[in-house]
Amino acid sequence: MSELSSDRYLFRGVSAQKEDVHNAIKNINKGLFPKAFCKIVPDHLTGSEEHCLVMHADGAGTKSSLAYAYWKETGDLSVWKGVAQDALIMNIDDLLCVGVSQDILLSSTIGRNKNMDALKGSKTMPVALPGCSFFLGIPYTPARKIIDAGLPLTLASDYNPGSAPSGNMNFVVSLASIKMEMTPEEAINAATINGAYAMNLEQEVGSITVGKKANFMVTKKLSSPTVITYAFGSNNIEQIYINGNLLDD
Repeated sequence: MSELSSDRYLFRGVSAQKEDVHNAIKNINKGLFPKAFCKIVPDHLTGSEEHCLVMHADGAGTKSSLAYAYWKETGDLSVWKGVAQDALIMNIDDLLCVGVSQDILLSSTIGRNKNMDALKGSKTMPVALPGCSFFLGIPYTPARKIIDAGLPLTLASDYNPGSAPSGNMNFVVSLASIKMEMTPEEAINAATINGAYAMNLEQEVGSITVGKKANFMVTKKLSSPTVITYAFGSNNIEQIYINGNLLDD
């Protein structure tokens, strides 16, 4: 890039060579091919040794920042059309450079916070899958942000062989407390009564209430309920009752 062009970028507060970006991510795992346009990692989803996953992202730079400022000032959503088109074209071009030409999954985070506001007053229950985040090494659901926004949240295992090969809800509840900034009470509620609500079963299960099914567990003697989430990996459950009947080991 010419010195003149570089100066123009600097005048607008932009790093033409993205030195700041490279410095910020220098300690992050670069994947199988560190010099590639995109991050390439083993196929964790299917476990195939003949395939890999390619990840790429855009939209956190100057154009999106300016678009956001314009949208907040005017309320004109059309500004995002150009940002979306630019992100699609530029990222697909980079994907082509590493040989990806099909089976592309697009995920948009534009308006994520606005969508959070739209959930208020609705019957939709946000669901977090911490086991999936743990297994794939991806970011955890921003539970604290969701709860502080006045929204409920439920926890699920997402038990499947591709992204969460464990149905251990004890571990899920511990992860929610340890990694997602949820209090033990919030995590337990999210895994019980909120989970029942998400499945339209809150009138039948989810809490110990007169008229509901007697589905509950009895723990070992604990110094505090917080031990349930704190002592991850420990099995503190002694008995499980389903419909009032003790479940055999």
